[in-house]
Amino acid sequence: MTAPSPAAVARPGTVSVVICVHTEERWHDIAAAVASVRAQRHPAHELLLVVDHCPGLLARLGARYGGAGAAAAGITVVDNPGPRGLSAARNTGIAAATGELIAFLDDDAVAEPDWLRHLVAAYDDPRVLAVGGRTEPAWDGGRRPVWFPEELDWAVGCTYRGHPPGRVPVRNVLGGNASFRRSVFAAAGGFTTGIGRDGARLPLGCEETELCIRLRRLMPEAVLLVDDRAVIHHRVPRVRARPGYLRSRCFAEGLSKARVAGLVGARDGLATERAYTTRVLPLGVLRGLRDALLGRPGGAGRAGAILLGAGAAAAGYALGRAGALARGRAGPEAPAASPASAAVGPSTSASVAPVAPATPHAPASVGPDARVPGVLPDAPEPVREDAEKRTGARAGVPEERPSNGRSASGRWTEAAATGMRTAGRRTAAMRAAAVQTAAVRTAGRRAGGYAAGGRSRSGGAVPVLMYHAVTDRPARATRRLSVAPAAFAQQLEMLAAHRCTPVTTAQLAAAWRGAGPLPPRPVLLTFDDGYAGVHTHALPELARHGFAASLFVTTGWLPGPHHTGGALDTMLTWDQVRELAAAGVEIGGHSHTHPQLDQLDEPELRTELVRCRELLAEATGEVPVSFAYPFGYSSRRVRRAVRASGYDQALAVGNTLAGPGQGPYALTRLTVRRSTGPAEFERLLEGRALGRNFAPDRALGKGYAVVRRTRRAAALAASAAPHRIGGIRQK
Repeated sequence: MTAPSPAAVARPGTVSVVICVHTEERWHDIAAAVASVRAQRHPAHELLLVVDHCPGLLARLGARYGGAGAAAAGITVVDNPGPRGLSAARNTGIAAATGELIAFLDDDAVAEPDWLRHLVAAYDDPRVLAVGGRTEPAWDGGRRPVWFPEELDWAVGCTYRGHPPGRVPVRNVLGGNASFRRSVFAAAGGFTTGIGRDGARLPLGCEETELCIRLRRLMPEAVLLVDDRAVIHHRVPRVRARPGYLRSRCFAEGLSKARVAGLVGARDGLATERAYTTRVLPLGVLRGLRDALLGRPGGAGRAGAILLGAGAAAAGYALGRAGALARGRAGPEAPAASPASAAVGPSTSASVAPVAPATPHAPASVGPDARVPGVLPDAPEPVREDAEKRTGARAGVPEERPSNGRSASGRWTEAAATGMRTAGRRTAAMRAAAVQTAAVRTAGRRAGGYAAGGRSRSGGAVPVLMYHAVTDRPARATRRLSVAPAAFAQQLEMLAAHRCTPVTTAQLAAAWRGAGPLPPRPVLLTFDDGYAGVHTHALPELARHGFAASLFVTTGWLPGPHHTGGALDTMLTWDQVRELAAAGVEIGGHSHTHPQLDQLDEPELRTELVRCRELLAEATGEVPVSFAYPFGYSSRRVRRAVRASGYDQALAVGNTLAGPGQGPYALTRLTVRRSTGPAEFERLLEGRALGRNFAPDRALGKGYAVVRRTRRAAALAASAAPHRIGGIRQK
């Protein structure tokens, strides 16, 4: 190998950003990507636009970024003289880069302003050699197709549902939102040509998977991370939001994984995919079927799409392995050697400069055959310590304690030992919230009990009403659980006529812990998820009556820097959340991405709970003390984790009146939906005929609880079995 030229010597602490481009049809996308890099709060040392065999685009970019302004910004246009394809283009960019770190951004993606800052921060640990980020879909038309499952977002180049949030170790990063130390390519070589996209009809990939596995074999101590705060938004054109594209993309993924398995061996090449097919996909199918049974739009389509993708990927993998055998396992071209070692002359900013391709590396070995897997996403899977799976020690979840013989008061007392430790500093805030509600201010004037079986004592049952969207025009996914603004206004009039006193979740729990009596005729108004109508329609009515309420926010569904996608309807903005808090509405947690918490492992569960709490505290200036379980589901393990995360009480569904005997982390609520008329609403307040009203809900909930427990038991059994992570046998 030749020594690197002076221009190829890395400059300490700098980041080179590489964007590979190949068609003039993406001109506006390329311009947006360039603008997002130039707007980074952590500025890039240089931006390299590598043109892959498109002379017209090469000339056009040279003209656009050839002026003095572009030169000052450090933009360089580079021609790829090597083979056509994304792998060779990236290798060309690596060879031309002069930064200590090299980051890659897709040409049809836009990075958030802190993208580079979060990528670079992880490199403070010298063991970290690669860092990726979270990629969110930006659908043409503004909304996800109702049939397209989030579990298959990798098929459109985005982070899929089931990938854990936070900064986590992974097997591989995704090339469209990734960064590497320059030393990686000096040691392991560049991207392997012959895999990855090359303009052919089938959208092949997996070149970054092969590189990362090769890197870990050469450097077993290497750490590869994904930090979900490093966010880019990847454009998804309408042509990719069709079943035909999904089928061909999954088939191509199967072909690509077959090639990777041939290079690195099926055990390493498919370790992530086995976990994905046994954990993420079955749960996605169950979610789709559940939504179909509940009448939610797209549920059957999402379940069918997952099965379609799984079948297509399996077929592609089988064909790819059969073809490799027929060719005598010829495999793709070998990976390139260190692009940094290629003879690269110095290039000036905004110049159009060809770069010599790197010297070939020795051919990689071909691994054993493998059975046909299911869907094979080229997406990172967390690498976890086995002890962490078994005990959740890192998540800070306490050991389970027996509950036999423990009285209801004992449960509240035990919870008070942890939940009320901060009561002293919260008392003033709670009193202030109470003062802001006329219902609490005038509670002393109100007397009597609920009609027909209602309770007035603080130790008695209390109706906790669960709302979702309040809107005249709900999305199809939220229609059943939405309430029209006129109906909501009528329901508040009924509360006033019944002389009810709405309180917050925190006030109810504090009273049942012995902090003081509840006002006469207490009732809770709760709103889940954080839909915009809570601010637009519900808040004015609450203010008119002086009623308190609790809002439980799914923080990742709100637009802004922490958005994860997945929202079912128009959501609140963070400014509106702050306005609701200022108006006296209690703001509580509802998780970060709205998963089924009892299906998560300990680190994922901890992250969902803590991140939601931290984001709400940062936004409102008040640490949330109440939580509502997504979908209403929980388990003893989840309830322990909620308590350990700092929440003082939590709400489920149950569709029964809430009572102190349920304990502070299993308070039940009553569902209010679009079909709830005045007569049924009055029965909810009075606690009458609840079994008849909610019989289908309870039957479906019990059946699905069996499915969830079975699924969780299977996952635990699979994690307890011997397996391999990174080539090391785990027990």
